[in-house]
Amino acid sequence: MSRLPKVLIVDDETDLLALGSTLLRKKGFEVHSLSNGADVVQTVLYFKPDLVVLDIKLGDYDGRKICRELRRTPLPQSVKIILHSAWPQFEKEYRFHGADDFILKPYSFDDLVAKINFHLSDLRKDMNAQHA
Repeated sequence: MSRLPKVLIVDDETDLLALGSTLLRKKGFEVHSLSNGADVVQTVLYFKPDLVVLDIKLGDYDGRKICRELRRTPLPQSVKIILHSAWPQFEKEYRFHGADDFILKPYSFDDLVAKINFHLSDLRKDMNAQHA
């Protein structure tokens, strides 16, 4: 039995978080969501996502700092991280913080799914090969 690709979404905009989680589930992902930055590292270690969609501005937390912290944890380096923000100036620095990609808010759900699918394409191929 194959498992669904796992995505963690972290955003303090609860409406966006709820909608994004629902739509990603409909697209075939196992989704866990967080509305603050306090528990991201612990949740990643427990949930073991294949990909994290991480907001940069999370109230008192900075998603860039959380991203760097995630890269220092004993996670597989295959975990992909997409930073997102309404601030376009952050796009040019996402790799410096250890992220694999960036998406500017507001974004279309289709654009987010396309980025997620791009970064998880190797994982999906491996999953399909194991169950073929």
